[in-house]
Amino acid sequence: MKKSDVSPSESGSSVTAASLDNPPIAPQSLQSNFANLILSDENVILINKEKKSEKVEPVKGEGDKENNVKVNKGPRKLSPEERKQRRFHQIELGKDTEGYKNYISTIPKHNRRRKDPETPDWTDVTTGKRRFDGMVRNWRRRLHEYDDLTTVKKR
Repeated sequence: MKKSDVSPSESGSSVTAASLDNPPIAPQSLQSNFANLILSDENVILINKEKKSEKVEPVKGEGDKENNVKVNKGPRKLSPEERKQRRFHQIELGKDTEGYKNYISTIPKHNRRRKDPETPDWTDVTTGKRRFDGMVRNWRRRLHEYDDLTTVKKR
């Protein structure tokens, strides 16, 4: 049997001693540059005629159950509960700072103004990740104004 008679689906996708004798054949566009194409579970290994072998990561969407190529589909989506837990943790880190402790001790709630730092609502899962991160970043920066009690005026 010639190499051109073997299709990738007939040859299997994992590399074994038997599959090295009859590796899957690369498409015509790759055959001109590469002598052999070997499919493994993790990578596509191309053996270049001029160079030593190169490992090429599969492109998103190319791999599936049919050819057993593992494809990274990106970060997983967090559940609303996981998102709340992470956001709560960020708020707790801000509340543990010296600036926050000075802020709540020097400015009572009834004397706070609109321009004063306001703790972001960590329970609102409709706020996007980037928007929430920006709100936390702004809040934390504004709390640094209260790090030194000598510059803070009591109200």
